[in-house]
Amino acid sequence: MFDYEFKPGYISYEAFKEMRAKLNGTIKGELKLIGDAADRAMTSYIERDLRQEDIGLTNPTWRFPATGSLTSASTLAWSNLVNTFTIADNRYVGINGVRYPSDESPQVLTQLRIDKANKTVRYWSIQGCNTLENVSMFFPDPVTIEQNVPITIQAYNATTTITPQNLIFTGIVVEKEGILTSK
Repeated sequence: MFDYEFKPGYISYEAFKEMRAKLNGTIKGELKLIGDAADRAMTSYIERDLRQEDIGLTNPTWRFPATGSLTSASTLAWSNLVNTFTIADNRYVGINGVRYPSDESPQVLTQLRIDKANKTVRYWSIQGCNTLENVSMFFPDPVTIEQNVPITIQAYNATTTITPQNLIFTGIVVEKEGILTSK
């Protein structure tokens, strides 16, 4: 189940707010602070949009090339989009959806699988995403990834096509101020 829009009143919007609270709660827990002390410590953290580099992509575009992760001797198989990347220190990632602005027909990638610390934590079906008006799917079960935790993201290629695919992950990052941006 997914929402195709991201706005108040939708299940995925409420799930996003819970994901944000979970990320902040994880940071407070790791700092071992409660109450006012935790709130003061959180002022040194900022929230920003998820970038490609946050999940291990070296090219600053949300495009998965045919040479590499989607190329395979056999198609109709799981392919690595992100191959065992460890989230940076003092960075906490939340992924709540995807945009698939590819005009491939039929849609090449139909499922996503996210592993965190070598354990599968999410399966999302994204089949039909590129036919939606806003080519977006927002999920009611976002995934959160803590600092220094390895992730792998795989996509199922349901065709014999291995052309580059645009697949944009949506989400947020909470990190210490000054690592990438400041207030």
